[in-house]
Amino acid sequence: MKTRILIISICLILLFSIPWGIVHSDDSVEYRIQIENGGSALWIITLTVTNGSSLDTWGEFRSRVISLVEAAGSRTQRAMDVDEDSFSLSSNSSGSYIIVQYMFRWQNFSIVENSSLTIGDVFQVENLFSQLYGDGEVYLTYPSGYTVKTVTPSPSKLDNSAQTLEWPGTADFNSGNVLIVLTEKASSSGSIVILLGGLIMVVAAASSASVYTVRRRKKKEEKKAEAPAASSLFEVESDEEKIVKLLKSSGGSSYQSAITDHFRFSRAKTSQLLSALEQKGIIKRYTRGRGKIVVLAEKDKKDVE
Repeated sequence: MKTRILIISICLILLFSIPWGIVHSDDSVEYRIQIENGGSALWIITLTVTNGSSLDTWGEFRSRVISLVEAAGSRTQRAMDVDEDSFSLSSNSSGSYIIVQYMFRWQNFSIVENSSLTIGDVFQVENLFSQLYGDGEVYLTYPSGYTVKTVTPSPSKLDNSAQTLEWPGTADFNSGNVLIVLTEKASSSGSIVILLGGLIMVVAAASSASVYTVRRRKKKEEKKAEAPAASSLFEVESDEEKIVKLLKSSGGSSYQSAITDHFRFSRAKTSQLLSALEQKGIIKRYTRGRGKIVVLAEKDKKDVE
């Protein structure tokens, strides 16, 4: 029993003798790349090192970054630069460790095309991260108005709510096969406008169709009301014209019975048509034996006898 109490006491002493605070591993590096709407990227590099470690001064850090960006511009054949006003260096100590934060803005880091941002060609620079501060965790954040369409290499974690991609190290980036494509989200207001536009077009089309149907129906009714008279007139005129043409082709005269037989009219209809033509002065009729001969008005009676 006494032995157990002694062991527990020793453990408690050891536990409370450990200083509370952040416990760091050996020197570590963290890269945070914040992609911006315009295609630039804000780089925040955090180094955690033991006291006494050699660190870049502000000038050394600036030279290192400018050299890297120039190499990337030459490799990608794209114009890119560093925002001079963005260079920043800060540090603070935590126990036996020093935490140093370097920051700069890499202009034209991404390729902006239509509604997408493409990241990757800058990593074709050989040993890009080695030209900075070596291997370390990589965090890439992207604007809230975008969503991830393609990502290579595959991240260890994708947090859509935080708009962040995470990788435990830079090894996969050294291959140069990096492709991250971000596409712009469709805005809800734009969707509403499109929806309203569609509804307006449907209503307008329905209204036009309704007006067209009413007009068409009205025209049909008007045409139907006029049809009998027009049809009747056309029929009489057409038959009269046929008779006149027959007379002309027959030398200006023909027997009435021949006209009836030729057009297969009834005797009554033939008589009615000839009477109308006679009243108009187009033809004349003469009795010839038991029948009648029809003559165009310009033909003289003597020509008939």
